[in-house]
Amino acid sequence: MANCLYIVKEGSVNCQIDGKIIRKLGVGEFFGEMSILFDSVRSLDVVANENCTLYDISLETLQTLLGVKYKDALMLNFVKTCFEQSNYFKKLSPESIENSFSSFKVLKIAKSQVVISAGTITSENLIIVLQGNLVDVSCF
Repeated sequence: MANCLYIVKEGSVNCQIDGKIIRKLGVGEFFGEMSILFDSVRSLDVVANENCTLYDISLETLQTLLGVKYKDALMLNFVKTCFEQSNYFKKLSPESIENSFSSFKVLKIAKSQVVISAGTITSENLIIVLQGNLVDVSCF
């Protein structure tokens, strides 16, 4: 179970599943936030590419530093990172994202549960997949 967040101080690491690299992280980047956000076990292996130095920040320290809403702070940072990686949304300022963050909802969707029904005007919503995958069943 997640009990800390890691920040790369020196070096770089690969985040991988079954040996497949999902993302590479360097100095100043962090990992472990998803397990903390979802109170779950670690979902990726993190492997050092070279000698590394990492900061290990415990849940207790996160709560002390960020307050009782530490998960909201982690989620906001995660959303900012997602937007920065998007060709379209990277145009938004960090302030714009912060100002709109309170209107975001986190939904837990069960396997096979419909997320968007046929006929829904999809331009009215933005959906960010935090964990798992969505399947387009209209092509089956």
